[in-house]
Amino acid sequence: MEKTLLIGDHILVSKFTYGIHIPNIIPFLNIKLFDDIVLFQKTPEHDDIIVFRYPKNESRDFIKRVIGLPGDLLEIRQQKVYINE
Repeated sequence: MEKTLLIGDHILVSKFTYGIHIPNIIPFLNIKLFDDIVLFQKTPEHDDIIVFRYPKNESRDFIKRVIGLPGDLLEIRQQKVYINE
């Protein structure tokens, strides 16, 4: 069985693990200054846990485990996930 987070569990999150995003917009004027810049960029790896804002309601956070990366083949058979098999 995979490790899982349960209701009531606490986690510590680093917002800088995958890079530091440099703001490119002046907030109150909504003027874009330049293209996105990310310093110290790192890509997620298998089994990393990531936290991101829910796209349809940005006041909610989603916590998910990375199971597939670009180029991986994922299959679900009998309620089990198979990666590159």
